[in-house]
Amino acid sequence: PEVTLEQDLARRDLTINAIARDDAGGIIDPCHGVRDIQAGILRHVSQAFVEDPVRILRVARFAARFEQFSIAPETLELMREMVRNGEVDALVPERVWQELAKGLMERRPSRMFHALRECGALARILPELDRLFGVPQPVQYHPEVDTGIHVMMVIGCAAARDCSLEVRF
Repeated sequence: PEVTLEQDLARRDLTINAIARDDAGGIIDPCHGVRDIQAGILRHVSQAFVEDPVRILRVARFAARFEQFSIAPETLELMREMVRNGEVDALVPERVWQELAKGLMERRPSRMFHALRECGALARILPELDRLFGVPQPVQYHPEVDTGIHVMMVIGCAAARDCSLEVRF
């Protein structure tokens, strides 16, 4: 009861999740989430983002869900900083799986893995997957050549066919 709505919204992970509606139906948007929705940007609300490494996974999952959105450069840099500081290493496997499973069931699950790779978290969370990028394949069988790219294409095909979580994993 001692926390105001604005204070509560300021503790959210992303600006697009820091929007409320008042009793009259008006929008309360102190973090400019509506602007970021219109611009297609996933942006952290504040430095409080670093308090929970699950937020890295959530941003990556949102990238898979909202394929037209991009991650704000300052948010990506904050995610990289969290990885460098070892925050990702503190994640418990159950929370990692919860977010990965949700992301795998989105329309573009490869975007989740690309976001995790871009900030360095994939190497910590799924090092065996991260190591596949840059591994060549014979061009006559795999014109994309790169094994990591091939795996992302396979996950994309599984998503396009609306396959189960087990198949996508």
